[in-house]
Amino acid sequence: MMLLLGLNIENTFPVATLMYFVTIGVLLITYSGMMKDKFDIEKYNNENTDEYKKVDNKIGRICGVIMLTATIIFLVLGFVLNIWYINWIVYPIGGILCGIVGTILKKDNIK
Repeated sequence: MMLLLGLNIENTFPVATLMYFVTIGVLLITYSGMMKDKFDIEKYNNENTDEYKKVDNKIGRICGVIMLTATIIFLVLGFVLNIWYINWIVYPIGGILCGIVGTILKKDNIK
């Protein structure tokens, strides 16, 4: 029997068909989400107020500082202590801190 990537030929067609339908489903979900945001006028109006832009700019600056600090920590720990294998953990921690900052600073005026 002919093998394709370690699978029998009988298993290849159903898997390919499943992946085809998964691809179409992801495409439709992504497109629908983009269209929903495109026509949400209230959200657009809320996001274009001066107050929202100030808060969003402040969050961006704080998150930039957090991620640059994470990079400095990554490089210092890597070059000085040579712990590259576990050093990657600073980036998920930085991302979580950015999420916390965004949650704390964002106003609850967007529905």
